[in-house]
Amino acid sequence: MSRSVAQLLTRARQLLQDQASEAYRYPTEDLVDALNDGFMETYRLRPDIFIGTFGDELPDIPIDLNDYTEVLYPLPAFTFTALVDFVVGRVAARDDEGQNESRASAFLASFTQKLLGSA
Repeated sequence: MSRSVAQLLTRARQLLQDQASEAYRYPTEDLVDALNDGFMETYRLRPDIFIGTFGDELPDIPIDLNDYTEVLYPLPAFTFTALVDFVVGRVAARDDEGQNESRASAFLASFTQKLLGSA
């Protein structure tokens, strides 16, 4: 089952409780920027995922793209929820309240655990 980047961003917004009727708290550009950082971090932790898939370059989702429904998620399905966690953790980390900081850290730790398969 192939997924789109829009599905990943929607899942991240659900976890961020960012379902505003008029304007999102976290701009889509910030989420996509975090996703691109997540690709690089995934490559650092699990370069084996990228062998024979992307050539010499990591995938990069354009930040200025308006419609992400057509952009397919470029990594294996098992990485989808890990990168959702990374995006949530990365954008939540910018909030400086103590509760959000520990929540952001928990999501980033979950990202690593999901990729590395540790408990």
